Amino acid sequence: MKVTVCQLTNVGGVIPEEWNDLTRHIEKEDSDLLLLPEMPFNRWLGADYTVDQDQWDDAVEMSAEWLDLLPEFPIVMVGSRPVVEEGVNLNRGFTTNLGSVNDLHAKRYLPDESGYWEARWYQPGTEDLAPFDVAGATAGMEICSELWVLSDAQALGKAGIDLLCVPRATPHSTLDGWLAAGVVSAKVAGAYCLSSNLYRPRGAGTDLGGMGWIIDPDGAVLAATDASAPFVTIEIDLDLAKAAKATYPRYLY
Repeated sequence: MKVTVCQLTNVGGVIPEEWNDLTRHIEKEDSDLLLLPEMPFNRWLGADYTVDQDQWDDAVEMSAEWLDLLPEFPIVMVGSRPVVEEGVNLNRGFTTNLGSVNDLHAKRYLPDESGYWEARWYQPGTEDLAPFDVAGATAGMEICSELWVLSDAQALGKAGIDLLCVPRATPHSTLDGWLAAGVVSAKVAGAYCLSSNLYRPRGAGTDLGGMGWIIDPDGAVLAATDASAPFVTIEIDLDLAKAAKATYPRYLY
């Protein structure tokens, strides 16, 4: 299957011109799956220490408007978005597939520091991670900080995932560390690790570092985005992920 990862410039949400470029890229590459960054359809609210529920509600509405359009695209998309459920703010994963939007788990581990005041803006989810089907593959999702919990990658690998999807919002200074976590998680799960990130140029406001990636089940970095190439698509072999479950280190557990 062909998979696409990206870095999307976050200025009040998605920039229409950049989205049009991404759409053309997907059509040209004939991609089967697009992984979006964490909460891409609204301004990154975690940058603000002071919580404004009206802004959160606006972000929920903006994301819902985008999701109303996404099912029209002939490609499966995976990402996360803000929601309010029974009066509780959450950051919930989703997939889209030809007319339907399906819920995944809500993010469970929430940063609480400068630029990433997420624990102030919304509550941690409580659902367990679970595999889901996308474009003929079995996938799992870890939303940003969840990538650091290697026991989850191990459990998802044992459940048979081919893809580990990681939508992110992470800063420039920590990109090397995040990539290292992606490499280890791919090896632990025996699955391709895909990640997409929000982006702002250095010094241009909110610190969002970009760099999406595609890593193979043995930890080789196959592709990564940057400012000159914000979208990348490659063809991956799902049989490699299935075979990886029986090889080191996966057979140890």
